[in-house]
Amino acid sequence: MSETFSLTPGTEPQGFERFWAAWPKHPRKRAKSKCGALWTQHHLEAKAEHVLAVLERDKASEMWTKQQGQFIPAPVVWLRGMRWQVELADLGEKPVEKLTAPERIRRLKGS
Repeated sequence: MSETFSLTPGTEPQGFERFWAAWPKHPRKRAKSKCGALWTQHHLEAKAEHVLAVLERDKASEMWTKQQGQFIPAPVVWLRGMRWQVELADLGEKPVEKLTAPERIRRLKGS
């Protein structure tokens, strides 16, 4: 990751701060600097509302709520996996499709 991310208080992008605050309290919630760098690298500030909508959908999913949240991923894993990349229409009642990161990349490339 070549992008840098400042953790000077008050300088983080507001969308990223909202994302970080919305992420559930969990032992895997760490690596804020790496998450911020991924946020910058993927230009997510302009897509913050969409990212937050997908995050809220995921937080309510069975995968994230079963067994007291045992299967909540680390935010850095969620960002690296580009899990925000779903169509807004898919944020309805449809079940979350379980794809590996390579499968998501192939699908995004159209192959």
